[in-house]
Amino acid sequence: MYIHALCLNFVRKFYVRNMANDYKNMLVTDIVLNADNPREITPDKLELLVQSILVFPKMLAIRPVVADAETHVVYGGNMRTRALLIIQQLGKQEIVQKLEQQTKYKRLTSFEQQELLEYWEKWQKRPLVRVQLVSDLTEAEKAEFVIKDNVGFGKWEFDELANKWDNNLLAEWGMDIWHNTDTDIDSFFTDAEQKDKAKGLHVLVSVPDELEAELDEIRQVVEAAVASYTGVKVK
Repeated sequence: MYIHALCLNFVRKFYVRNMANDYKNMLVTDIVLNADNPREITPDKLELLVQSILVFPKMLAIRPVVADAETHVVYGGNMRTRALLIIQQLGKQEIVQKLEQQTKYKRLTSFEQQELLEYWEKWQKRPLVRVQLVSDLTEAEKAEFVIKDNVGFGKWEFDELANKWDNNLLAEWGMDIWHNTDTDIDSFFTDAEQKDKAKGLHVLVSVPDELEAELDEIRQVVEAAVASYTGVKVK
């Protein structure tokens, strides 16, 4: 047991010693975008990201960009870097216009709004970004990091989001759940059952585009929700 513990301790120290992780404030123009990053972003999503960063700059310090210690190529934070490069070029009025589209900004006091504008005015003069510089990664590990940094293993709890979060804020933060594809429950009816549609009221269920593959599961949830009501059917 004692020897085993010593071995584990040695392994931990070896990896900590040999994985050089160094935090540094770098000019955004000195960071190199990763041309091999397989993740894309649409213009509208990039615009939302720009607005999101503008209204919440503290997040940049909390979640630094991850880049190669020698080449400064980004492994994690490619989209954030792109957004910051855009912000660097914005005029003051353009920043104001983008911020005014954010619900959070509208809820700030005049003093807080002015403070935020002064922050970005100062940042543009010296556009520093907090970066975690890493070394000793093999080419395979670099590629693995890029993929794993962008993979989302979790699943949104949409009921929780709908009940506890502001819809406008979530949409402005990049959530897709309100860009809906309308799916008519009637589409589940067979030709033989069409005559039943004339009886009673009907419900239209809106399903987000990204949940199209889970349509059957959503239907099961709807069925379970109305199961206790006599005469209510989901076809």
